Parts: sequence; C-alpha cells; structure tokens
Amino acid sequence: APDARGAAAVLEAGLARPTNVRQAVDDLPHLADQEYSMVVQSRGRLVKETLTELERRFPPMKEYSDAQRERTAEDLAHVVDFLATALYVDAVEVFTEFLGWTADVLSARHVPPHSLVTGLDILADRLHDFPRALSVVRAGAAHLTDRTDPAVTDTVV
Repeated sequence: APDARGAAAVLEAGLARPTNVRQAVDDLPHLADQEYSMVVQSRGRLVKETLTELERRFPPMKEYSDAQRERTAEDLAHVVDFLATALYVDAVEVFTEFLGWTADVLSARHVPPHSLVTGLDILADRLHDFPRALSVVRAGAAHLTDRTDPAVTDTVV
C-alpha cells in the first residue's frame, strides 16, 4: 500500500492465508530425530550429572577451589551448548573445533586436556539413547585424543 489509508484498506479486505506453510524440519530434516531438542531440554541435568561423575573419575578435582569448580561447570555447560549447536546445524566440526579451543584454554589454566576427554566419556554415557549426539561426542573425544600428547594422557589416568 502506498500510504496508511491504503494499508488499512488492504487489512480490512483481509489477507490470504499461506497455503504452503514451511516447518523448520522441511529445511533441516536432521532435526526430525528430536536429539537437538532433547539435548537442549536436558542441558542442566547433563551438566550436573557430568560434573558429579567427573569429580569421581578425575581425582585432581577433589583439590579444586569453589572458583575452579564453577569454571569447570561453566566449561561443561559450553560443551553441551556446542553439542546442541552441532546437532542443530548438523556439523560435527562446530563441536570438534570448539573442543580444540577449549583444550588450549584448559592447558593455559594448567588443567590437562585429557580431563576434557574424561568429561566427554561421561557425557557419552548419558547420551547412549541418542545416536547422532553420541556420534558427535565420540568424534570430539577422538579429535582431542589425536591432538593430546601421549605423555599427558598417561599421567592423568
């Protein structure tokens, strides 16, 4: 409409309903498996359970300060967020590249990158019913294992 009165006339006449409504799944068929939604909805539980089990499997965490525990929880939340993003866009490299960067950050904090692999193993245990998410997590763990110095891996286990 060329002006406000014209727009009012068009609206008064009524708008035609779209006949071909597109759904997100039309453009992103990989979302039909609902894994993205399940990971997003389970984010808090996944982070909490992974953190709890990581404290058991990674003994140095017993000596962590409250601030270090908080950073670890934040890191795990980012891992789950990037997992969800990789699932949404169907691109495992989004996850693996993030994990590479995170491993570098952990190394700068004097935290062995292998602790991240341990966290991914724990996360994988919780995602056993989600084949696509499990595949992404396993690819991430393999990516980190490939770039981790074997001497570091041997001393942390």
